Amino acid sequence: MAARSAPAAPHPYSIRFRDALGKQREESGYGTQDDAIERLTQLHAEKKTTAPSVAAARRELGQLTVEEYAKQWRPRQR
Repeated sequence: MAARSAPAAPHPYSIRFRDALGKQREESGYGTQDDAIERLTQLHAEKKTTAPSVAAARRELGQLTVEEYAKQWRPRQR
């Protein structure tokens, strides 16, 4: 008797992670568990290789409203 492979999951896989602001995010739609794990590994690698100053700047920028950002951005334009 030949060995049977496991049937595909009846649902897409999803991953949960924390973004630069510390908020929990979820991505779904991965066809296989390996695809989901690969994406999660990629996110963790990006997080580890980001310089602390860059991460802090992203967090700060993420907290600004559009109006606050525009006030900072406008004087830098020619």
